[in-house]
Amino acid sequence: MKKIKNLQIFLVIAALLVVSGSVVQKAFAAPLTKTTILETGNSSQANPMIVNTAQQFAISFRTVGSGATSVSINFNSFGDGVVNAAQLATSTGCTTYFPSATILPGTLSASGTGNTITITGVTSLNATTEYCVLLNHASGAVTNPTTPGVYKALVTAGSDS
Repeated sequence: MKKIKNLQIFLVIAALLVVSGSVVQKAFAAPLTKTTILETGNSSQANPMIVNTAQQFAISFRTVGSGATSVSINFNSFGDGVVNAAQLATSTGCTTYFPSATILPGTLSASGTGNTITITGVTSLNATTEYCVLLNHASGAVTNPTTPGVYKALVTAGSDS
């Protein structure tokens, strides 16, 4: 009887560990490293970081895992800044800003909604590789908030943020 009770306790603990491990693996993504967003101005505005002005920007990030086929940039608390719905994502020229980076591979397209820009058409990314991409539009990928300040963005490649 004691052996059966011990076996039942063991099985319950083992089941909890399996369930716990699978939840932990799915709930937490790995953090991207060496992530940089650089404003580059736009066709009508050569000076970046001016309040209430449309801007293009270059982004660089180092992946953790492999296989991601999309990238998003969420400007979370962007104040009254605006993300342009129409976006152009290109890797052409991004290594000018980030010489050690690899261009983001694929046939890229991008769109903005709310505070987030999503880049799709990305070819499966490799782990621990630094990638770069440029986002722009004739009227700017984003319009800076009217209040100067430090604003944070969350960059996500696949499930890594």
